[in-house]
Amino acid sequence: MASVLITGTSKGIGLEAALAFALAGQDVHATMRNPSQYLELADTAKREKLPITVSTINVDSDESVNAGIAAIQKDHGQIDVLANNAGVERSGSVEELPNAMLQQLSQVGANWKNGTPLTECWIQDLEAT
Repeated sequence: MASVLITGTSKGIGLEAALAFALAGQDVHATMRNPSQYLELADTAKREKLPITVSTINVDSDESVNAGIAAIQKDHGQIDVLANNAGVERSGSVEELPNAMLQQLSQVGANWKNGTPLTECWIQDLEAT
């Protein structure tokens, strides 16, 4: 059984990927920014007795990434598979979105750069084993 870490599992592809890996018998570490706000995955895992552990990792924060990976490794051992799925979703045309939101999206670049610290941390762990 592989140990699979998936980011951005609060909804959409991340949530479905977590369920699919778990149904295939893999040990899933499902992460998101605010697990207490998105209970669907945890509830489904509990109800269906799936091997899914939900925890907090905010890919915008190096501290959160490092602490999250360290906690998973401490409690469950090495992470074999990483699926960097976390991203920022906003809907509406440019003229409908508030300027503050557009600034945040352009400064953070969450959909392309924020997976890098997580990947670096994971690779360092793989190299150490």
